[in-house]
Amino acid sequence: MLYLPPSAEFLLSPSPFLSLSSGRPPAFHKNGVNCTYKDENDCIMYFQYYEDSSSRSILSIIKEPECPKGPDVLVVLSSVTGAILLLGLGALFLWKLLVTIHDRREFTKFEEERARAKWDTVSPFVSNALPKE
Repeated sequence: MLYLPPSAEFLLSPSPFLSLSSGRPPAFHKNGVNCTYKDENDCIMYFQYYEDSSSRSILSIIKEPECPKGPDVLVVLSSVTGAILLLGLGALFLWKLLVTIHDRREFTKFEEERARAKWDTVSPFVSNALPKE
């Protein structure tokens, strides 16, 4: 299969000076110039250019164009999902750590206040309301 990018369509016009062949040439011409061409889709095409004994230019396509593949959708999707989950779990862990530290401080303050408190058995309000004996 002969593939030429749209920008190289001028090569397909009939010309007595140019011959096209595709696939691996029967014998590589030792004086041929090996070339590569990168088209607008970033496909790389390899070809060989040389002149034969009758001064005809021979252009041989060596192999099919190599086009880059797009990103794998499953890998991208799973990477993004995994990153979001890790960030969420990290945020939850940090929040739990901060809440635990805050609660321990509050509990320590509460214990200190409870230890300092002097509890009367009867409240002054209640003692005033009780009948005197």
